[in-house]
Amino acid sequence: MPTIIRGSGYILVIFTVMVILLVNLFSENSLELDLSHATPLDEGWYVERADGLDAVTDIPGQVEISSGEPMSLRKTLPRAFDQHQSILFRSSLQYVDVYLDGELIHQSLDSTWRGLHLPLASHWLIVEIPEGSAGADLHVDFTSPFSAMSGQVNAVHYGSPGDIHVHLLSEFGYDFLYSLVVIGVGLIMLLSYLIFKTIKPFEMLYLGLFITGMGIWFLAESRMIQYVTGDQFIIGSLAYLSIALVPIPILIYLRDVIFTGKSRLISFFVYVVFVWFVLIGFLQLSGIAGFFQTAPYTLMGSLIICTVMIGLMIHEYYLYKNADAAKFLFALSILIAFAFLEGFIFFFSSPVFISNVMKIGFFLFIFILGMNTVQSFMKRLKKLQESEIFEELAFTDQLTGGYNRMAFERDVDDLFAEADDPSKYRLVYIDINEMKSINDVFGHRSGDEAIKTVYGIMVSVFEELGRCYRIGGDEFACIVEVPDEEDYKKLQQEIISAVTEEDKAVSYQLSIALGSAVYNPETSGAIADWMHRADKAMYSHKIKSKLG
Repeated sequence: MPTIIRGSGYILVIFTVMVILLVNLFSENSLELDLSHATPLDEGWYVERADGLDAVTDIPGQVEISSGEPMSLRKTLPRAFDQHQSILFRSSLQYVDVYLDGELIHQSLDSTWRGLHLPLASHWLIVEIPEGSAGADLHVDFTSPFSAMSGQVNAVHYGSPGDIHVHLLSEFGYDFLYSLVVIGVGLIMLLSYLIFKTIKPFEMLYLGLFITGMGIWFLAESRMIQYVTGDQFIIGSLAYLSIALVPIPILIYLRDVIFTGKSRLISFFVYVVFVWFVLIGFLQLSGIAGFFQTAPYTLMGSLIICTVMIGLMIHEYYLYKNADAAKFLFALSILIAFAFLEGFIFFFSSPVFISNVMKIGFFLFIFILGMNTVQSFMKRLKKLQESEIFEELAFTDQLTGGYNRMAFERDVDDLFAEADDPSKYRLVYIDINEMKSINDVFGHRSGDEAIKTVYGIMVSVFEELGRCYRIGGDEFACIVEVPDEEDYKKLQQEIISAVTEEDKAVSYQLSIALGSAVYNPETSGAIADWMHRADKAMYSHKIKSKLG
């Protein structure tokens, strides 16, 4: 099974690479459906400056503007706006105010809430333009506190609300679906951990948290998160917080599953990442530094940690011949290979496919790690099953199929370690009379038959009250919850009557001696004394039976 899983992973990697290369080779022969119903509105825009208006020729593109200064774009609406239309804008970490013939028709949300500084969120903006607006002056102010985003101009589209949503879904729906698939894979692994947590598959927990976190980051980067939530803080912070936090589960995965003897170093990195996660949240809410400003340091820190981990894995493999480290390095090499493939396609082919390459690379990365996790889990499950089988054999009497002396000793120990009130338990000892005579005269097969018969009677009488054991050749014991003496005497008589009936059906004489004792901590004081009293009672019954 593990070999099949590993082989399937290699085949999938090769197949995916071939598909990517073929898709790019024959990209001009496409049967793709055109779902982009919204109409571009990228021409005829002017940027307002102190000395007049300058035409904006590159949309999407970048306009030179001072940091913190509003970028004022103007446009005369075309004839199509004689009818009611919706205009789709994209804010890239910008506040957006929209005016129609000097009247404010959309205003940005407040950047503070109860004294806290909310993160500036890149988002879609759909502005409704009333009918009869052809020839009207559309004035849009984009303002960003970040110099890198101050002059960013994104593509503009217009159409009916349905056209706008179809455009968004056709452009970014695949990214949205991909993020949901990744989140789904992570949640499946977390659910698997909860189902099988008794055997401690911690790799499923850590990997599930990592994959779910990356899926949330892909969702935040899909430009479709507004279809999930409209919360300004979530939209503005999710990508930054998730990418800052996801190193923690993968680091713990490496510490507890991969590495040997490096727990302190990796735990140190875990604490550093968590402190940084808390710090960037504090810096944002306090207004000292926004998520966008701390993002380069987050990525730089992640790159440093990744480099250190790669070095440690190489060291781990060569020093300890750690197969798990080699498997992780293989998965990581696949991801790195796809990163290089992305760069190759960008420079020598169309950049349109660029984002999908890394997504496929990441999916293969988690697929290989997932297969390794499943492989490890199956091995552990197999060992557990074998252990349970061996344990069952060790505690099973081969002749009767019931519990043996080892099981009896185990259960007695467990009883006094776990029972709230041991005094409610009665120990019953049973012995077959003249067993040696049965074996000598009628043969060991008859002796075995007698043992199985008596054990079967014991179980049938006591099965609802406790357990019975064969603790010697013709010796048995039962631990039952029958503290009341009158109740026990009825059960005792039931056993004796059943043995008497069986005696009529066999050629040898079948009879038993039995005795019992209820554990009393005041008089017993010890388990050995409890057993001694039950054994003594059984032998008293045996002597009485012989005397007639």
